[in-house]
Amino acid sequence: MTTAHDVIVLGAGVAGAAAAAWLAGAGWSVALVERRAFPRRKVCGECVAAPNLPLLDALGIGAAAAALAGPPLRRVALDAGDERIEADLPRAADPRHPWGRALAREHLDRLLADRAAELGAIRWQPWTATAVRGRPGAYAVTLRSLNGERALLRAPVLIDARGSAECRPCRDDLETLATARSGAAASTPRRSAGDLLAFKATFRGACLEPGVLPVLALPGGYGGMVLVGGDTLTLACCIRRDALARVRAASPGRAAGDAVERWLARCSAGVRHALDGAERDGRWLATGPLGPGLHAA
Repeated sequence: MTTAHDVIVLGAGVAGAAAAAWLAGAGWSVALVERRAFPRRKVCGECVAAPNLPLLDALGIGAAAAALAGPPLRRVALDAGDERIEADLPRAADPRHPWGRALAREHLDRLLADRAAELGAIRWQPWTATAVRGRPGAYAVTLRSLNGERALLRAPVLIDARGSAECRPCRDDLETLATARSGAAASTPRRSAGDLLAFKATFRGACLEPGVLPVLALPGGYGGMVLVGGDTLTLACCIRRDALARVRAASPGRAAGDAVERWLARCSAGVRHALDGAERDGRWLATGPLGPGLHAA
């Protein structure tokens, strides 16, 4: 199966789905490709800053997002050990959205991707881009479904919004890369003690004052927690690889996420208070090493 479009968007996260919705709403023929089924959780702090909320209105999902989001974030806290410093967050200029909110990624991604489809984008999900070839003006993307079906998309414009954890130069042949990496000559990525690894979990029945955004100063890392609706709390952190090794050594036999949870509670009175009596909803998620900063295409 071969189809032609004005633009192919790889990745239906916030960036990809928003771009697909904008372009489809402007009359472009859009193919939106996402390899995972929704709803899906993702390692993310889940805060949406106040200046970005008008964009959700413009995309047509503002009311739905507000109904699912946590309380307005009016204060920020810095938690370090047993100490906490709090300050008021500045009010944004737009009177409709003076404060930021927190919204679980399984809700935000779904709302944006659904909106793109409502506006006419063709949604290929869950399909994986196995090969991306071409140049500006003539791109070809080979897709594979979970049951082995294949499709070929062509477009003069390609938006690669797969994120740093999945990004590849747009001319890479992913099948060739996979073959090379599985061979005897495949090179092992160099690891560094300073690599940042990210963890996230959701807890129900948490105790956190509504409207406060605690930022966590941690030995060997940093983190944050926020209410994403009701008494549901997201706890996320980044930890250096060498610090994680020490954390896991202190909790032998435990999974990495469980060891990180114990470390967070040990290092932060704020975390201990917020999680007292709370129940984790699902498993810990992890990703990394992270690649922050600007990257050449």
